[in-house]
Amino acid sequence: MKYKKRKHVYKTCIYYEDTDAGGIVYHTSYLRFAERARTEFLRSVHSSFLTILRDGENFFVLRRLEVKFLKPSYLFDEITVETKILKIQKTYLKLNQLIKKNGSEICDINLDLVWIGKNKKIPTKINEDLISRFKKNYIV
Repeated sequence: MKYKKRKHVYKTCIYYEDTDAGGIVYHTSYLRFAERARTEFLRSVHSSFLTILRDGENFFVLRRLEVKFLKPSYLFDEITVETKILKIQKTYLKLNQLIKKNGSEICDINLDLVWIGKNKKIPTKINEDLISRFKKNYIV
């Protein structure tokens, strides 16, 4: 069976803090944009998800990150970050995040988020409620 993947869209603007003296976005700023978008993506899955992460027994950590910088971005540009689930496994999520400006891709990020147990600090099975919420919201 083929699944249709829905995406989460996060919009933001480039501020002074994101750029160098010439108004060009720092490469590390793209990682901040992606992190903010992932936070909003997780919040969209469950309204109290961030509280669950802060107070719960488990949390996501970044295991793998691959970044392709495609085009520059500049001060005051409006950008969107599109987050899609590529794969859900027992202990991790594979995500893709495309950062776009005026519909054109400027940065392509692939990453793995691993569900870690706070006490043991090892990968732990993601609970079924959470997996079903990811599927319900982002995989048809």
